[in-house]
Amino acid sequence: MVIDASVSMTWLFQDRPGCKAAEQLFLDGYKSRRILHAPVLWLWESANVLQTYARKGHIMAADIPDLLRTFRYPRIVLDQVPDMHIQQSTLDIAMTTGLSYYDASYVELARRLNAHLATFDQPMKAAAHQLGVTCLDL
Repeated sequence: MVIDASVSMTWLFQDRPGCKAAEQLFLDGYKSRRILHAPVLWLWESANVLQTYARKGHIMAADIPDLLRTFRYPRIVLDQVPDMHIQQSTLDIAMTTGLSYYDASYVELARRLNAHLATFDQPMKAAAHQLGVTCLDL
């Protein structure tokens, strides 16, 4: 299962439909019943969302390190730093589907691992579907 930041943020802020399914992913990862995967980019995206929340006054900036530590608990395997082949595959997905290169990296990883993709991002779901990648129903 490949997760993106939209899913992992629900582990911290349960304010959207589908958060129960996302919470179950966290618990399955925590109990080692499921290995979760993410591109290395996921770390920066998660921190960026928290920084944005802090700038908008939704959380305190001083709380960000503790919130990021939450992501240590489920078993999340970060993908390798992309080699040229992975970069080209990601670019091809981005150009074919209209996704950003960032979002295409999640679809590329799910396709390469023959794994399901967990995301709340509708354009990413549509692109994954277009490429034959199955998405978790959130």
